[in-house]
Amino acid sequence: MRFFYRVLHVVSLVFVSATWVPAHADGVNTTEQQRADFLAARKALDAGDMKTYQRLSGQLRDYPLFPYLLYDELRGRVADAPESEIRAFLSRYSDSSVSSRLRVAWLHALISAKQWRTYLQEYRPYPDEEGVALHCYEMFARYQLSGGQDIPQEWLAEVQRLWLTGKPQPDQCETVFTRWRAAGHLTKDLVWQRIRLAMDNRQTEFADRLARELDGDGRKWMQRFQRMHKNPEDMLGHADFKANHPRARDILRHGIKRIARSDALLAAERWQQIKAAHSFSTEDIAVTEREIALSAALQHQPQALGWLTAVSPAQADERVRQWRVRAALAQQDWPAVLAWVDAMEPAERENEQWRYWRARALEQLGPTATGAGPRSSPEQIFSELAQRRSYYGFLAADRIAKPYEIKSQPIRYTPDELAAVNALPGIARCYELYHLGMIGAARREWDYVVAGLGERERQLAAVLASRWGWHERSIFTLAKTKHNNDLELRFPTVFRDQVLAGAEQHDIDPAWIYGVIRQESAFVPDARSSAGALGLMQLMPATGKSTAKLLDSPIRHISELLGIDKNIQVGSAYLRHVLDVNNGHQAMATASYNAGPQRIKQWRPDATQGADIWVENIPFTETRNYVQQVMAYSAIFGQRLGRTIVPLRERMPDVAPPINK
Repeated sequence: MRFFYRVLHVVSLVFVSATWVPAHADGVNTTEQQRADFLAARKALDAGDMKTYQRLSGQLRDYPLFPYLLYDELRGRVADAPESEIRAFLSRYSDSSVSSRLRVAWLHALISAKQWRTYLQEYRPYPDEEGVALHCYEMFARYQLSGGQDIPQEWLAEVQRLWLTGKPQPDQCETVFTRWRAAGHLTKDLVWQRIRLAMDNRQTEFADRLARELDGDGRKWMQRFQRMHKNPEDMLGHADFKANHPRARDILRHGIKRIARSDALLAAERWQQIKAAHSFSTEDIAVTEREIALSAALQHQPQALGWLTAVSPAQADERVRQWRVRAALAQQDWPAVLAWVDAMEPAERENEQWRYWRARALEQLGPTATGAGPRSSPEQIFSELAQRRSYYGFLAADRIAKPYEIKSQPIRYTPDELAAVNALPGIARCYELYHLGMIGAARREWDYVVAGLGERERQLAAVLASRWGWHERSIFTLAKTKHNNDLELRFPTVFRDQVLAGAEQHDIDPAWIYGVIRQESAFVPDARSSAGALGLMQLMPATGKSTAKLLDSPIRHISELLGIDKNIQVGSAYLRHVLDVNNGHQAMATASYNAGPQRIKQWRPDATQGADIWVENIPFTETRNYVQQVMAYSAIFGQRLGRTIVPLRERMPDVAPPINK
């Protein structure tokens, strides 16, 4: 993949190299020479050849990546560098991601040197796990400077918030927790609260570690908790839980929730037995019954609608309100659909999703429909929605046989405007990093720079990224603006030869392949998910290997799946496979691609229903959104490819029950 990124992109943009290139002693003033010198300087620094590094870096002062050389050198001696030098760098290059990275390195050096006052002056919040660790040190610095005396209540409350999480915090937070614990603020109840959070988060080993803070009786309850977690059906009736004890009630509710995840009906039956024998609080009862009701809806149980209707007002949050509508849809109880949409919060009702379902209900009920809220005809609602370029907009257009609104409005700009953004130091750095194949650094720099740009500059930055061939950053950047109608930027038809070849070889719609790529990776060729999926079409290694083998094109190493040609070839073949498994039903095949074919078999309805209803009731939020986006994107890419648009009604025919039912 590095080879792909090192390809010299032909770009039609205003060159800024004239302002970047310094004069060399030999008279060579080329950007290529500067790039070579930059790489050589980094290599010399890594090798400890300071003489060569200083010679090369000295002639690169006007090169956009000069701050990176300074960062590399200063980072290596940050613990000993004068504060004035570090602060000067942070100030001079505050518009670059290297300033943030150097600050983090300096903060760690200040921790080692126990310079807490300076640490507090230089600390900045960071969003990742390292940021949590630095935050804990910030709190520790405040504690140290107070001398451990007169600790403010807000400090104690902040530590408690850090403590009450269902997963381990970074080891660095133990410095704060130790002082907090020693001061007597860690109670058994707080330990038990965190154990409950950990068990709900399936962090069972972590919960065991937390139990070391408890006495002998508390550890016995932890052992019972673990047994309940592993085998809730048997443990619910165990003698250990006969006593009406607070710990027993917590563990019993956990067991009910565990059962409900796979069998809401059994959970409801066992809950009625347990509830009668223990003095659960009103809130505990309401929370537990909400969980059972939601699980029933996710499992498409016919009792779900009644149970969701009975959820107490205090527990009827947005999720409950949405699943009330979905449960009514699953039963095609159109009066209930209309009633529950009208019962939503005003802002929710105005969302196009629920406007669509309100119109569907009115359409089914006809002119006799009654209910609260303003009365609009289904045709009027569908007509308004059909003007939108979206999943529900396309569904609405299908209901009234209107063509889709897929019009591109390119970003307008003058050459001077584009040149001005192109000449920004941060944009120049990004271009050089991207050109040199330093993609990780280029992404960090781009995101850092774009975060500091205004609306108009971001739009033009998206144009530049597209011109460079860096479509992923163009897409992500435009998404941070109010301009979402430039379809050339948002839906580029890159890798066209590979997509068309895959479509022809496997007899599938190329617009569908593009829709999957756009949703899976947004055209990031080296995308890697936390689950291990790889490349443009986010193939799991096992799936990629087995599919490639069937193509008589075996994969020797999973890294081959990051290759554009191979990824699209194998991904297209797997799309054909899931399409065949689902009898040519594209929406179901799309769900299979995301969640796996076995799950889709479980999600089939007991009776034939509209595909829009089936998609709305997909229990996994990720898969539901995924299918909706891919269906909409496929229509858009059909237009972008200059083909006849396949409407969603053809991609999404009715969903029938399994053959064996």
